[in-house]
Amino acid sequence: MSIHSLYVASNFTDTMNELPDCLLDARRWNKLLKPFCASSTLLLGKRASREGILKAGKKWLERLEPSDLGILLFSQHGTQEKINGQPHEAIVCDDLELIYDFESDDLLSHRAKRTTVAILGDVCYFGGMPRGFKHNPSKPKTIPLRRCKSHKAIPPAKMKALRNAIVYAGASGLPGDEYSYSTGHGGAMSLAMQQAFGERGMDATFGWLHRRVTIGKNRLLPSDEAPQHPTITASADNLRRTLKSFT
Repeated sequence: MSIHSLYVASNFTDTMNELPDCLLDARRWNKLLKPFCASSTLLLGKRASREGILKAGKKWLERLEPSDLGILLFSQHGTQEKINGQPHEAIVCDDLELIYDFESDDLLSHRAKRTTVAILGDVCYFGGMPRGFKHNPSKPKTIPLRRCKSHKAIPPAKMKALRNAIVYAGASGLPGDEYSYSTGHGGAMSLAMQQAFGERGMDATFGWLHRRVTIGKNRLLPSDEAPQHPTITASADNLRRTLKSFT
């Protein structure tokens, strides 16, 4: 058993879509988890194009063998587009190309049986989330769909179910909003998850990490700076798993 990680992030530097600290998220996660990973890949900035993400994602999945864990971070813009009248979420790549939810689900479904993937989506509409303005970190920032480059994609009649998937997303918790926030020195959800991981390390279960961030009087989110409520989707069995159990 082993752990393989892929960190995808873009600040959209020197554009009107610029974000302050997505690359920080990726580098911090890599520093935290690299000692425990059999392989770690950073896909940052210009490398995080649509073609680059799909190519790196395929290679990352090919490394996974039965009983392995794959960790995937997205830290960048996201958006939502209606296709055939139905809303679909999408990752916005550095080149402003889109990867729709059904495309990413299809990619993730092509992996060895009995593998597990844990996905942290610090991305708008990943279940919820854009980032803060560079000079006003507490204010959420979305990217208008008109700035993105759509492509002809036909969604399936039924979305694929991702077995053995653990998905963290940073919904704001406000009606109609799917925002997450930047602190100016890291995404609020990423920082909270990293703090929680620091308390228990490899002995933390996936479920405990989420509870530590979101439940109790000492919870890390929501906060005055980031009024968001991260969500998690996972089976009961996977919620009880620890990172150590994959090493």
